[in-house]
Amino acid sequence: MMTLLKNDFVQVSECIYTSERLVVIKVGDVLLINVYLPCVGTENRLLICNDILSEICSWRQQYPLCGCIIGGDFNTDLDVSCNASNMINRFLIDNHFSRCTSTDSLPYTFVNESRNYFSNIDYMVYNNAVVNDFTVIEPHINFSDHLPISVLCKVNFCLSYRETDNRRPDDSVEYLRWDHADLLLYQSYTRDYTYSLC
Repeated sequence: MMTLLKNDFVQVSECIYTSERLVVIKVGDVLLINVYLPCVGTENRLLICNDILSEICSWRQQYPLCGCIIGGDFNTDLDVSCNASNMINRFLIDNHFSRCTSTDSLPYTFVNESRNYFSNIDYMVYNNAVVNDFTVIEPHINFSDHLPISVLCKVNFCLSYRETDNRRPDDSVEYLRWDHADLLLYQSYTRDYTYSLC
């Protein structure tokens, strides 16, 4: 799992949690949650889905003033009834999430052209957030079976600093930069000090 964030948003963002199937990032007053739910045939699929949905609820409870956008590979068509889609739909209803949809967008997000198979298993859902646009993109060059999804949303940056932090958002913070470091000296020191451990 990976979430890319534009450099312009680094100062108002915080990576809250990462795991094999879940990434939670706070950007301004919105939690961006990237999920990868298990596919059909995965052992303990429903248990894994339930654990991930519970984790999402836990993070939302820790940031009650934030809007929330969840996106990623749900690995099930939410419009087709099965145990996984029923569980996810119940979670979405119970937590007041809306699905991003568009009449101008493609009706599928997963493509396997060799099998002539098209399905909708990738979604963006939101709660307490302003979503202005949603589209499924069909690029000319795509090295994945999944099509990219684009969402345009409104984010308030006034609440981006942590409540436990005494700094105001406009205070400057200095960070060490590895691209300006003497890497050969670092390598030498690391070799010298860790040699005895080997």
